[in-house]
Amino acid sequence: MHRTPLLLLFAAVAGHLAAQAADPLEIRGTALEVGSDGKASLPVEGIEVDLIEFIHVGPSAGPNVTRSLVATAYTDPTGVYRFHPEHTGDYWVEMKNEGYRVSPQYGAAAKLDATHSTAQSNFKLTRLGGLVTGRVVDEDGQPVAGLQVIVQTGTFAALRGIRQSTDSNAVTAADGTFTAMDVLPGAHVLRIIPRAGELEKVEPHFSPDDLDTVDQDFEMTYWPGGAARPTASIPVSPGGSANAGTIKVHQIPTYRVHVSVPRAECKAGEKWTFNAIRSDPTLMRHSIPCTSDFLVKNLGPGTYSFLLQTADSAPGMWAQASLTISNKNVEVILPLEGESQIVGRVVAADGATLPPLDKIKISTRSYSTPPMPLSPDAEGKFVFTNLKFPQHEILVQGLTKDYYVKEFRFNGASSPNNTVMLSPGAANKLEIVIDDKPGAISGTVTDGDKPAARARVILVPQVAQSSRAEMSADTDPQGRFRFTGLTPGEYQVAALPQDLGGLPYSDARSQVLIHAETIDVERGGTQSVSLKLAHLQ
Repeated sequence: MHRTPLLLLFAAVAGHLAAQAADPLEIRGTALEVGSDGKASLPVEGIEVDLIEFIHVGPSAGPNVTRSLVATAYTDPTGVYRFHPEHTGDYWVEMKNEGYRVSPQYGAAAKLDATHSTAQSNFKLTRLGGLVTGRVVDEDGQPVAGLQVIVQTGTFAALRGIRQSTDSNAVTAADGTFTAMDVLPGAHVLRIIPRAGELEKVEPHFSPDDLDTVDQDFEMTYWPGGAARPTASIPVSPGGSANAGTIKVHQIPTYRVHVSVPRAECKAGEKWTFNAIRSDPTLMRHSIPCTSDFLVKNLGPGTYSFLLQTADSAPGMWAQASLTISNKNVEVILPLEGESQIVGRVVAADGATLPPLDKIKISTRSYSTPPMPLSPDAEGKFVFTNLKFPQHEILVQGLTKDYYVKEFRFNGASSPNNTVMLSPGAANKLEIVIDDKPGAISGTVTDGDKPAARARVILVPQVAQSSRAEMSADTDPQGRFRFTGLTPGEYQVAALPQDLGGLPYSDARSQVLIHAETIDVERGGTQSVSLKLAHLQ
């Protein structure tokens, strides 16, 4: 009788362990279709799903692996599928894609082991077969044939003149109509391309008559809106169709620039690289033969920066010129210059100590060269060679919150920011001054008389900085936030709600910064601020 409670305890524990062991293994997930809002939220029933097991074979379960089909399931009316394997292992889930584009395309891993009795893999399905139709006419209402129409995915607010990947395209027929096929569901913008294309064209060989010709072409047009930038979007439902209506395009003159390169010394087969940079974000790189002059065509009115550099010769040469095109063809001279150097050193501010120098990465960035980071040596010294073009941005990475870049001293003078102008063909001197007493900003955000939890606080420096640009942080449940490691100076700080109500972030940011607080951060000091949560319109 004295042993009965103990036996009951053993029985209870054994029953609990048996229940745990009996818990079924499960691999589950969902198949959700993308709707006309571009979000995967529509459950899809009857999609076939395969469960594959990866079985290791060979000595000691070596690297050889075979695939074994374990089971096949189908999604239910809520888009859910489930598998209950008999044992743990390395599994793979594959979803059939008849009529859909499936993501992840090749399936998803699902591993079950002693600590993970369940696994979940969700799939996004995009129905193919959407159509966008319309008609393109000129100013007189006459149909325009042979124009390319690009369908871009994305809302108009996200585009705003920025070209994105092509979803679908079509070419207008003799009556001006077009049909773009296999358009994905979601919001779309149409881009009508000029006959000569979107970008400038470079002609190394031309005649004297070519210098005087002014071309006529259709202006690149976004639709809806019929302007040089998108102002709305066209929704397309899954597998559905949308009619863009009649799109009017306008003819405009396009101009030519005759580029002369004095003292060009060309080797046999030598190539150059030419770029035309404009306010539009597109940058097209052209490879051209070394020559004393060439023609650039298909340029609309505006301001351009022409960049020319040698591609093969050493030492390298470069040339740059700015020009404005208004209503006629233009002549421009690009004199070649030699490459430059930056001979630099990382130094400590007065009374400060330096961080470990091997943790610091310094790089330069110009128009056409990506950053190439390097670390200073034990004495803080570094050298950049073969630098083309005068304007370079100096980037400093690897600083912890305990340090900041106090100053750039370029060729003996203090630079107001991290952008320097190199002297062509010279060894330019640069000192990067590091301080160990950064500032901080802490504060609270309230919504009415309550703390604003999970509000987004943005901090914008009034002067561009190399190591830290605009920052953001979310408030905690008590509405508190903190920014550390700040370069002393003026900042704007404002608070946004997490839910922007469909407003693009750039527009919401512009709204709140109009009423932002201005904070002056001092060296080694902490500034406190109380913010009101912005209510967007």
